[in-house]
Amino acid sequence: MILNFGHTFAHAIELQNNYSKRINHGEAVIMGMMMAAELSYLKRICSLQTLTQLRNIYQSNNLKHDIKKKFKKNEYNKIVENMTNDKKNNDKKINLILLKKIGQTTLPNSYKISKQELKKVFNKII
Repeated sequence: MILNFGHTFAHAIELQNNYSKRINHGEAVIMGMMMAAELSYLKRICSLQTLTQLRNIYQSNNLKHDIKKKFKKNEYNKIVENMTNDKKNNDKKINLILLKKIGQTTLPNSYKISKQELKKVFNKII
């Protein structure tokens, strides 16, 4: 499951995009990894240095990770709703793999967030 870093967000992005070619799986995963990293920093799981390092890697490799360029603000809550159906969830919370530092994530089932809480912070992580 640690290889699923970013995938919970990515699968919800793909579903919201109706699996169209406008956003391919790799692009969705990149967006999801960046969102997971932003949430990791917000929740003090990773440092600002780690987040900055990841941002720099994405920018220097021209990896497009800005979800705001692909979706309207009124679609964000739908993306969170889509996340509640992820196969990794085993209760009413969203089970996420978050980033501790480059190459190290949280363990499966160690970080869960309610959809209400995720909706509250969504604008801060995009």
